[in-house]
Amino acid sequence: LIAWFVWIGWHIGRTAAPRPHDRLARSYARLCAKFARAGIARDAAEGPLDYAQRIAARRPDLALRSQALLARYAQLRFGRTTSKSATMAIAAFERSVRLCRVARRV
Repeated sequence: LIAWFVWIGWHIGRTAAPRPHDRLARSYARLCAKFARAGIARDAAEGPLDYAQRIAARRPDLALRSQALLARYAQLRFGRTTSKSATMAIAAFERSVRLCRVARRV
């Protein structure tokens, strides 16, 4: 009985917070985490373009950067691209997210 509870607990712990499956989703999650640390967390049902508008309204200093990155994400996620160009564009997006520095407002 104890082994069964341990197995159930382990299984639930593994599946409770699923990790995004694709590279683009992971990069988007990292970008959203950076903006959340700056005090502007994304709402669960908020799309990337609405999120960019809210960031621009609350933090004008981040407006250009957030709008450019989030518009690029929306294009990659929802736009039409070929697989070869998408792969290169996703790599560029990942680089941009890595290089993005978002300072906390004091």
